Amino acid sequence: MKCPEQLQEIICEILTTALLDVRVAARSGEAKRCEVLAHHVHNLPALLSEYRAELLTFYWRVEREEFIAAVGPEGAKSFAEPWAKLEHLIPKS
Repeated sequence: MKCPEQLQEIICEILTTALLDVRVAARSGEAKRCEVLAHHVHNLPALLSEYRAELLTFYWRVEREEFIAAVGPEGAKSFAEPWAKLEHLIPKS
C-alpha cells in the first residue's frame, strides 16, 4: 500500500531531524547518541516504501518510547513537533 502523503511528509521530517541530530552528535564525538538516533529511525524508510498500519503503530508505541527512555524527554524535544502531527494519524486499536 502506498504511504499516505501526509504521513510521508511527517516521516521525512522525523528522518531529517534525526539526521541533523546525528550530524551534531558526530561532530561532538557522541557515538552513543548517534547509535540511539539511528536505531530510533531505522525502520521508517519501510513505511515510505510499503505502508502498513502495524509498522506505524510499532514505531509509535515501541521505537518512539524506547528512544524517549534512552534520551529522556529533554533529549527527544527536537521531535516534539513532528510527533504532535503524527499522533493524530496513529491507528486506534
